[in-house]
Amino acid sequence: MMFFHAGVGLGQNIDLAGKFGVFGDENYYGGDIEFGFSKTLSLSAGAHHFHDFALDGTANVTVPLARGTKLITGLDMDIVFGNETKIPLWIPLGIRVSVGNGWSLIMESEIELTDEAYHYFGVGMAYGF
Repeated sequence: MMFFHAGVGLGQNIDLAGKFGVFGDENYYGGDIEFGFSKTLSLSAGAHHFHDFALDGTANVTVPLARGTKLITGLDMDIVFGNETKIPLWIPLGIRVSVGNGWSLIMESEIELTDEAYHYFGVGMAYGF
């Protein structure tokens, strides 16, 4: 799946994001709002549609490593409203590396914690103004 993400800051430590994914006959679309409580902790909530409608909740922990490099982890949860309600849980594990001029390389995986979840891995570039 090819994902496109866009976000904008709404004030100090609040971000609004939209996501769109394309793959075959099924598309992903959704959005979330994220609240930063410190430089290392944020919480987000949102909704998306991919096969079924779902609500999202994520706790993100960012750990600075070397200059311009951060470890990203936390807990990710969906509530999926299909024929039956499912609650998949993941541990996100990723690295964000600043490559200069506002650009960052992001590598992230999601490790399944429940039977309803699934593993996945992604690599992408991000630009911050």
